Amino acid sequence: MINSNKNSLFDAQFEEIVQNSPNELRETIRSYFKSMSEMQKKSFLIAKDHLGTSFNIFKSNGFVNFEKQCQTK
Repeated sequence: MINSNKNSLFDAQFEEIVQNSPNELRETIRSYFKSMSEMQKKSFLIAKDHLGTSFNIFKSNGFVNFEKQCQTK
C-alpha cells in the first residue's frame, strides 16, 4: 500500500495535472487516476519526477490505453 506521504504526493500531482488540463478532458483524467492501481500510481510519480516539465499525461502509455478502452465501450 502507498504510504500517506506518497498518497499525498500523488494527490498533489494529480490535482496539478487536472487544473492545468482543458476543461473537457478533466473528467477523463479523473476517471483515469481513479482506475490506477497502486503500482501504476508509483510508476506515475517516478515518471513525473524523472521527466519533470516534459511529462505529458496525454502522451503517457497508460492514459492513451485508458482512452482506447473507453472508446471501445
